[in-house]
Amino acid sequence: MIVAGLMSLVGYLFCLSTPEETGAQTYIYIAVGAIAINTMISIISMLSIAGVVAELPQAVTLSSSVIQLVGTVCFLLFLKKVAEFIARSDLAASAQNVLNISLVVMVLTVGMVLVAIAGPVMLSIAGILGLIVAILGIVLFVMYILLLGKMRTALNPR
Repeated sequence: MIVAGLMSLVGYLFCLSTPEETGAQTYIYIAVGAIAINTMISIISMLSIAGVVAELPQAVTLSSSVIQLVGTVCFLLFLKKVAEFIARSDLAASAQNVLNISLVVMVLTVGMVLVAIAGPVMLSIAGILGLIVAILGIVLFVMYILLLGKMRTALNPR
């Protein structure tokens, strides 16, 4: 988790040089802040497991999911704004699609947890929701990677 967070942070930092006229800077600043906070929470959590520092309050560790969601949403909005700025409506639409599916996955995940908490009778429903979330997650990952590749190509034509 820490390595993934640091890699994301480095990638996001490269995006900070985006020109102001794109209208996307606010989104990337928020995304960088969110990923930086989340990475710090992960590092402190690992250090607390090792006994080096005190354990973080549960509210902080639970908030990391919300912080991650905010960062992801802002990064996708950043990509959409940049795509619109370079007049690539196809890429802006792809960014919006990735964002929409991300939000569906989030809602289904929350639903899955709530259904699982409801009791053993509902576990089969939670399992079906989990399978749907897993499949959508794979689709989402592929869509995201394709979007990033197309954005890279659009921004660095040869």
